[in-house]
Amino acid sequence: MKEADALSAVQRATVPILYIHGNADTFVPTEMTKELYEKTKSDTELFLVDDANHGEAFVMDQEAYKRKVDEFLEKHWSTSNLSIDLSR
Repeated sequence: MKEADALSAVQRATVPILYIHGNADTFVPTEMTKELYEKTKSDTELFLVDDANHGEAFVMDQEAYKRKVDEFLEKHWSTSNLSIDLSR
């Protein structure tokens, strides 16, 4: 099996990407997410959550998290050709 290469994938990205990351992540360093964000070719946003460890961004700041996701979807959903099959 070929190992996933996130950096080359985001360099070829054609869809908007919202990166959500905790500043206190001890599993995936914040710098890795910042590098992906900086090298993403498509429209991208970065949302960092203070004091959140890996997978804790939502529970650490639910209101800001929901607001950011809503804003991102509002901005990109109507301007893209994205379609999601929710029946799966």
